[in-house]
Amino acid sequence: MTGLINRFMPLLKIGAIVVLTIMLLIPMFRIQELIRERQALRDGVVQEIARSAAYAQTLTGPLLIVPYTRKLQEQQLDANQKLVTVSREVAGELRLLPATLNVGGRLETEERRRGIYRARIFNADTNLKGRFEIPANYGIDTDVASYT
Repeated sequence: MTGLINRFMPLLKIGAIVVLTIMLLIPMFRIQELIRERQALRDGVVQEIARSAAYAQTLTGPLLIVPYTRKLQEQQLDANQKLVTVSREVAGELRLLPATLNVGGRLETEERRRGIYRARIFNADTNLKGRFEIPANYGIDTDVASYT
């Protein structure tokens, strides 16, 4: 009988180690779940603070949009297979970027709190200055175009 116990003793020890390891993993999984929950709460608070401060902003430079109407004359075949000149108007927009763009400003940070959570927001006082160089007729034939 002693020989039988001595034969199974390593298996009993390994089994006890496995049971203890599993028992120790349970609190570790609960702690990880608590950490995930608090991180999600913190992310929600940071999003709420960001929304109260105008949320994310995008700075874009000036863009000049010039609407135009162009009259086109095309040759088409009519029902009698004769060549006919047809006029039509095509509307469009020219989008012009500045030749030079100067961006200046001042950036300040502010820390806001909600409960135990903190978030940093940025306040920017910016100014944009651009200079446009518009070539004559800018690719539009003035004989057939009228600007509106």
